[in-house]
Amino acid sequence: MEKIYRLCSFLLGIGIIHTALTPIIYKDLNLNAFWFAGTGFAFVFLGIINLIASRVPQKWILNICIVSNIFMLLYTSTIALLNEPQAYILVVILIAVTVLSLIVRFKQNIK
Repeated sequence: MEKIYRLCSFLLGIGIIHTALTPIIYKDLNLNAFWFAGTGFAFVFLGIINLIASRVPQKWILNICIVSNIFMLLYTSTIALLNEPQAYILVVILIAVTVLSLIVRFKQNIK
């Protein structure tokens, strides 16, 4: 469980940094800036979902967490195809978080 907490804190940190960099990278308020900030918010929310799932091990919460991890992994993998170096790091973190959440889900006899 300690590994999951660390990975979740990475997701939260990446999301906060990503969102905070929006006004630095995009001087004008435009559609690209909103997409960039929105992706940061998505990582913040994904980190929160994973933290909740690791602290409250219930079947339905873990299922939502796993589905969220898989969708974000697919999204980030698509960004990595565009040769964005930071996306490669995120893909590795998301693979680890997804695998760990699957292990927790199927190892524990959860209600």
